[in-house]
Amino acid sequence: DLAKELKFLQQRITMIDNEQMNDLQLEDVEDYSADYPPVGFPNAEENMAPMAGNSEDMAGYKSSKYRRSALATLVHNNKWSIAVLGVIVIVLIGVLAAAVGKDEARPSSSEAAGVPPVTHDPAGLDQDVLATFKSSLLAVYDRHNLDTTHLDDDQGDTPQRKAMHWMCTDPNVNSIEHTEKLQRYVLGVLFYATNMVPNDYAEEPSPWLKADNWITNAHSCDWMGVVCDDKKEIVSIDLERNRLSGKLPLELAIIGNKFKTLDFTSNLLHMKGMKDYDCFKSFTSMETLLMDDNYLYHKNGLPEQFRHMTNLEKLRLSYNLFEGVLESGENPVLGAMPKLTHLEIESNFISGTMPAAIGNLENLVYLYMRRNNMSYNLDFLKTGKLVDLFAMWLDSNAITGSIPTEIGLYTGLASLSLTNATLTGTIPEEMGQLTDLHRLWLYSNQLTGTIPAALGSLANLEVVELHNNKLTGQMPQGVCDSVGKADYEYKSLTSNCISEVTVNVVQNASNRAEASRRLLFDRDRDWRPITIQDLTIQNMNLHGVWTINKRGR
Repeated sequence: DLAKELKFLQQRITMIDNEQMNDLQLEDVEDYSADYPPVGFPNAEENMAPMAGNSEDMAGYKSSKYRRSALATLVHNNKWSIAVLGVIVIVLIGVLAAAVGKDEARPSSSEAAGVPPVTHDPAGLDQDVLATFKSSLLAVYDRHNLDTTHLDDDQGDTPQRKAMHWMCTDPNVNSIEHTEKLQRYVLGVLFYATNMVPNDYAEEPSPWLKADNWITNAHSCDWMGVVCDDKKEIVSIDLERNRLSGKLPLELAIIGNKFKTLDFTSNLLHMKGMKDYDCFKSFTSMETLLMDDNYLYHKNGLPEQFRHMTNLEKLRLSYNLFEGVLESGENPVLGAMPKLTHLEIESNFISGTMPAAIGNLENLVYLYMRRNNMSYNLDFLKTGKLVDLFAMWLDSNAITGSIPTEIGLYTGLASLSLTNATLTGTIPEEMGQLTDLHRLWLYSNQLTGTIPAALGSLANLEVVELHNNKLTGQMPQGVCDSVGKADYEYKSLTSNCISEVTVNVVQNASNRAEASRRLLFDRDRDWRPITIQDLTIQNMNLHGVWTINKRGR
């Protein structure tokens, strides 16, 4: 039933178990079908499983994420046109609003949902308590070289003043243990700086979705999404998909040296100024930074402040607005992160070549760099240092040259995707050394030659897609057998070899065609085809007769 199928889609497939990392998984990026060819392919919308999570929470998430990315791209590439259109829309809205009248305007239930920020009138506070607390804050700001003017009376309702006023509703605030007092204040600034704060991409943002225990007298370690160590010091903040807007406040630097994990995935954060990222300088203990699916911008690749996170292991920044060269001699960010195991910067506007530093990341396990504006070759693989590499997806970039023979050194590689690029040359025989390879996508390139017979020895293959190339010869029988017996719902085998290709799909029989194949196999049956759901034959010089045995169907 549907519930069982959803549960199945949530399960991740554990592939490798070694002494250093026993939880490696093929991470099925939920929007892979967004650039998946061709239209009408079986299971095109669900050909890859969604990421782990509650099925109800994930409903509609895949498509909305890609639509937001597409919208951001549209705005990014058509700034002036959008600006003119925006002025016209504003004028039209004003005319319509005047015609309809104020009394008819009513907020919808969805707009009213969430946890909007509540402010406190400083006139109603104990002024001695407020003065003492402000004095202690000024000293902290000076130690961290932060701008104290945000606390000044003439600055209005800044997030810093809102947090300070909220803190001072407790008459005993100045007696709170120092670390807890600072943590509560910094979290308060974060709450007010990212709750219903408009930016270029969210003009009327909704309030935070949830905020259990936030802006209360509960210990900061008990606030939703906050994790502390045994010393009651904050080491992790997880506010994924919580409708944060605005930008991260620099005050995070006050307690940031203890942070190990920050997860702000899928929010509306927009950071673009050179100083907006200064708080990252203090995140020297950071191990995991997850900020994909926001509106983060930097014109010169990754912000140089990121290089202070020398202990970083997992960096996820996909679906943002970063542009420019990813790494340069003046901005050696990735080179300063030798512990990286997971690097994901997909669907941005990064240009230039693949940084040589990536080839020296000896701990790298996952490398996802699809859909950027980069132009590079695969020479970074020639170092042979990426011995732990498990999954590498570099699709939709201008990848020049050929696949180096050194690819055979990465015997732990389980998932390789190099599609919609400009690769030339042949598929190297050395790929037959990738004994753990499960999924291989090389379609839509300019690859020539035959499909290496060595691929037929790879017993773990689940997906092999080589169509839209200039390949010749036969598909190795071992490839067909491996994909056929694989217990993977979205297993797939496609190619478009110029000359005849033989694929045994039932015992002692074969299908032959000079056309693209779209074979769909039922994982609950033996190795045999089920009803054809889609058949595409295009751009072919067909001749002769195709005989179909209907067998009563």
